[in-house]
Amino acid sequence: MDDVIRIDPPPSLSAASPSSDLHRNLCLSLVDRLILRGNVPAARGLIDRIITRPGWSASDAVSAADHADSRGLSLDYPRLLHGLVRSGQSSKAEEFYAGIRSRASVSSDPRVLDSMILCYSALGSPDHARLHFQHLIRMGHSPSKPAYDALMRAFFAEDRHSEAADLFFESGLLPLPSSFTCLIDGLSHTGKPDEAFRVLDVMLRSGVRPIKRNFRSLAFALCKRGRIEEAEDLCRLMLGHGFYVDRVMCTSLVHGYCKAGKLDLALNVFCWMKHPDAYAYDTLLFGFVKQGYIEDAWRLLDRMVEKGLSPDAVTYHVMISWFCKNLRVDCALELLRMMDRVGVPPDVRIYTVLISALCKAGRTEEANRLFDRMLDAGLIPDHLMFVLMISKYPKGMSRSWCLKSCRPSRSGWLVLM
Repeated sequence: MDDVIRIDPPPSLSAASPSSDLHRNLCLSLVDRLILRGNVPAARGLIDRIITRPGWSASDAVSAADHADSRGLSLDYPRLLHGLVRSGQSSKAEEFYAGIRSRASVSSDPRVLDSMILCYSALGSPDHARLHFQHLIRMGHSPSKPAYDALMRAFFAEDRHSEAADLFFESGLLPLPSSFTCLIDGLSHTGKPDEAFRVLDVMLRSGVRPIKRNFRSLAFALCKRGRIEEAEDLCRLMLGHGFYVDRVMCTSLVHGYCKAGKLDLALNVFCWMKHPDAYAYDTLLFGFVKQGYIEDAWRLLDRMVEKGLSPDAVTYHVMISWFCKNLRVDCALELLRMMDRVGVPPDVRIYTVLISALCKAGRTEEANRLFDRMLDAGLIPDHLMFVLMISKYPKGMSRSWCLKSCRPSRSGWLVLM
């Protein structure tokens, strides 16, 4: 038969052309001839081919289904819809479904609803997919794992993690592990750590093996909101599942505890790290200095050097700023000399706090020499430095050096005037 009538339409035929209609009619007449000869399986197979092959349009598929119904041929609609979706013809599947959904056997078939969840999810229509999902649940059936996961991914693609979480909690169904991860990540990043923790709790109680990322994203979300104790408890839970709490996570905890003034807890977490980096030391150092534990800060700085880590300008700026703020300018200048010995060049911020402290102490000549040193180092003073020097410099003394070396801001000109 295939040698007499070409089953697949030629590529040159458009769906709306008369030639296309003629070709479809010839194929449907072939179906009738096969039925008359008693070859019902071959007739059904030809109808299936018209519906599922990419060369045929959705209207051709609906016409073929109508023709089959009129001839008493029963079709496996769930299989046909699933085949269309699986072969990447989701748009055709949607149109075909719209044309056949009035049939009672279609609208109430759980397998059809499952296929349409896959279809609408693939088309980026999670709202339509959710309606079919809810219909399926009301009928007392559960969607397949692929359909459930596809719907979750459709919500994730639109950053609608809260709606995905609602679906997860309402249905009580377990998605694939990858969807668990996306759900926890999305809720954590959108400021919903409590919901993320509920998802993680369900994951662990259900026996789904977690990955490190599940704990990590949630821990960072808790730290970001100042819930450091909960984040530390989560890290301990993470350790219990055989995952290593990395340096970045530990530093985030240390920063949170230092910000809250809980230095003992910060130090305990700091000791978790086998090889803390300079940023971890700087974080704890800032906590000590902020609380006025300057001796502990010195010891931490010495330990940092003993471990082979070189303090950078940020490290020294933290301590110099504290000394200047507490009117211990000589200690701050000693730190500047230490920077010279270890080869760490000071930046504009360090010069600014030192010069400001010297001006407040009435040590104008030293401030002037330090300013000249900054210029010799090739550093460009910013407008804050300009305002500082103009406002602090004693009256009657020349300010021309400021005008030559700085580009004043509007506020700087107002001070000068």
